[in-house]
Amino acid sequence: MRMWRVAVLLVCLFTGQVWAAAAPSSQPAPPQTPGHHRLKIPVSIDHKTVNLAYSIYLPPNYDKTTDRKPMVVFLMGVGERGTDHQGIFAHGPQAEIMRKPKTFADLDMIVLSPQCPPDRRFDEAEVLRAVAYVIEAAKKNWRVDPARIYLTGLSMGGKGTWMLAMLTPQTFAAIAPISAGAVEPATAARTLRGVSVWIIVGREDGGFTEGSRQMFASLRGAGVDVHLTEVPGSGHDTWGRFYPKKDFYTWFTFHEKNKPPRPGRPTAGQLLAIGYQPPENQKLKDEFQKFAPWWHLVNCGGDMSPGLKAEANGRKNVFVTHPLTDQIPCMLQVTWKIPAGCKTRLHLSVGHHPHGDWRLVVRVEGKDRLVRDVSRATCRNGWMDLAIDLSEHAGSDVRIELLNAATGWNNEAGFWSRIEFEYVK
Repeated sequence: MRMWRVAVLLVCLFTGQVWAAAAPSSQPAPPQTPGHHRLKIPVSIDHKTVNLAYSIYLPPNYDKTTDRKPMVVFLMGVGERGTDHQGIFAHGPQAEIMRKPKTFADLDMIVLSPQCPPDRRFDEAEVLRAVAYVIEAAKKNWRVDPARIYLTGLSMGGKGTWMLAMLTPQTFAAIAPISAGAVEPATAARTLRGVSVWIIVGREDGGFTEGSRQMFASLRGAGVDVHLTEVPGSGHDTWGRFYPKKDFYTWFTFHEKNKPPRPGRPTAGQLLAIGYQPPENQKLKDEFQKFAPWWHLVNCGGDMSPGLKAEANGRKNVFVTHPLTDQIPCMLQVTWKIPAGCKTRLHLSVGHHPHGDWRLVVRVEGKDRLVRDVSRATCRNGWMDLAIDLSEHAGSDVRIELLNAATGWNNEAGFWSRIEFEYVK
């Protein structure tokens, strides 16, 4: 472990802005190789110098590229405080990246995780100013894109997320406090109008649930870009449903400072679905890519053994999906260039379990183009063949979603034997 010293910390108490003087040139250069780096930095807390432990994660190929990267800042819970870096790897982004390196191998983000000192809290102003200082130092030491800095935290760190965002709103493009409760709703509504906010809380988390609802109502009333995700049946440890999922971090990337969110940002239902996603199943992902290259499989539930089957319902090479819940469908998704100068059709062959049924929804650019129940009553020999005309979108990139939605909750598996584009001049 190394330490990079910084000469002076200047804090403007009136504006909340933080400036960090440049490190002396005689100090060793900050690490630039991919991976987790456990570091310490001297900061001022209550007029005392404290060597604050933090970790910086640099994504794969960081040392072989020159572009600026988005950065996620993570604030831990109270149980992970200390000076030894260990708490950083208990919960949160770096813990999940370390546990599942293959899942996060293509996550092209820097992650900064300061460790709250013992007997201090991330909801104390002095500690938050020290964290703001560490963020400024990270911007100097690594290739951080200043327009794509994000903030998240759990419990105590969730409260700190609110407070740090209010202290330095100019720093963050988006924040995601989890299990945080209410923190000065009126101040948040006034200061966070330029920040996108995703509030996550378990529905069974008592005062934290009520406080999160209060924050959502206050921010929404002030015109802040805010979403509230309440997870039914979940308590205070709701963060465990989101930090392990790559889609959680993808949400941040739709946001850039002083710009509107990019098109295609997940809907409220899709954000909730992230909390229900099973752990990444690499075998299922690989099988789906073999079956339908270029398509993405989202929210596939684990019931009824999903995956590629050699034969089903009398057809070979069949891929089986299942809704995540009775309210959250499995989705097959692609963005496809519809060529100009010809007619384009999307051909589908879908089937059902011998003792089940499900609902197929074909959605193009967010609009339902086709809705069909797939059952014994609507299929012939267990299969239904369909063609969707996409010619009206000629010359455009089109987002297409195929939903395997539940009609009840009894054998809702979707069988797919053909997903194919046809071009006719």
